[in-house]
Amino acid sequence: MEDLTKVFASSDPIKAQLIQSMLHKNGMEASVLDKKDTAYVMLGEAAVFVASEDAVKARKLIEEFEAEDEG
Repeated sequence: MEDLTKVFASSDPIKAQLIQSMLHKNGMEASVLDKKDTAYVMLGEAAVFVASEDAVKARKLIEEFEAEDEG
């Protein structure tokens, strides 16, 4: 099993899914771990993980993605 690194976390699981999709489109395997509490939806986070070797590239892509989303 390869080492995974968390590259993104949000209280919004939809945003985590969008990040995962963007990373897939850029040729990276990415997984979302949703730790949101089903009874208390304000608690928890959804985190995106990639292979440790892809972490630097993934973070750069996420930065660019978020900059485009804001602008």
